[in-house]
Amino acid sequence: MSRGFLLACSLLFWSSNLSFAGDDSPFLHFTLGTEGLPASVIGEPVDDTEVELERFAGGIEIEAETRGLIPFHAYTIWALVFNNPDGCNDDCGIADDIGPNSGFSALWSGVGFVADEDGEADFETVMYEGVAPGEVMMGDGLTDAENAVIHLIVRYHGPAAFDDPELLDAQISTFAGGCDLYVCDDVQYAILNGGDDDEDDEDEGEEDEFQFVEFTIESPLNLSSSGDVIDDSEIEFERFDDGFYIEAETSGLIPGHTYTIWAGVFNDPDECYDECDITDFGVDGWSIIWTGVGLIADEDGEIEFDALVIENEPAGEIVTGPGLVDMGNAEIHLFIRSHGPASDDPAVLEEQLSMLMGGCALYGCDVPQYAVLE
Repeated sequence: MSRGFLLACSLLFWSSNLSFAGDDSPFLHFTLGTEGLPASVIGEPVDDTEVELERFAGGIEIEAETRGLIPFHAYTIWALVFNNPDGCNDDCGIADDIGPNSGFSALWSGVGFVADEDGEADFETVMYEGVAPGEVMMGDGLTDAENAVIHLIVRYHGPAAFDDPELLDAQISTFAGGCDLYVCDDVQYAILNGGDDDEDDEDEGEEDEFQFVEFTIESPLNLSSSGDVIDDSEIEFERFDDGFYIEAETSGLIPGHTYTIWAGVFNDPDECYDECDITDFGVDGWSIIWTGVGLIADEDGEIEFDALVIENEPAGEIVTGPGLVDMGNAEIHLFIRSHGPASDDPAVLEEQLSMLMGGCALYGCDVPQYAVLE
């Protein structure tokens, strides 16, 4: 389980790392996505970034600058607040301490922006006790500014919709803004535990508390450092005139959890800047479609499935774009999406097995495995 925002409905990760069983073989392997990022990547500092936290009576002020973002793409800043750190099991970790004992809350910080031409951004926010600047995902917001531990999250919302002001406003002010059209994910974080009083302020009798930290990498959208082959996984991919057929098996999933299989379709790969990846979302012919597969991992964390996808005959939800319309040219990115433990509520379970956002509000969603089928 990553250190990032567990409530996040992360959509896709893309990479061209792909392992073939042989040069002429149709068999491929799944490779690791979000959940498989090596520890050496997760938590790496982002160079030339800084977060300054100042505490004052009844609130906090944050000033920050970061980089390594995608130019002209939209981002929001979210705060995961542990109002009662003494109630945490250890260091107020996301995996163990979400709940009433720690006074946990997840809320928008009031900050949304579009990264500049260099993929950089500067921002500041003031958050007051009992006054949420916007959407609160969980808990009561900031209630103890003096003691709270805060995890600051940089959340990605896809290319800025400059031609659609209503959508752009949602992309820079709401948790799910743009997520039904583009990728959403948590890409950087900073943990603000508190720090020593600033010396100058001590001399002046001030009680303000400062801390300076760097942003670190949460789930990088460029997976060039990932792509490890999943043991005991295999995909047979067959193209024909107006569609494709896949037969696959994989392991390393969570027993009893739900998964859906999605296809990211580049109907015209020539529209991509280079190799088709996340930076090419929105090019002509780009689409995300459900393959018709939803299933629960067995007791060993394994699944087997097959799917037949036909041009202009979607099996179900088309998240964005025209669907599969040009199999003769299309490049297919296959990904496994997790939807949390299988619900005992039949209506929720049906959504978990058939919809992009099924169960995400309750359990979080992620993309643990993927494959590029060229």
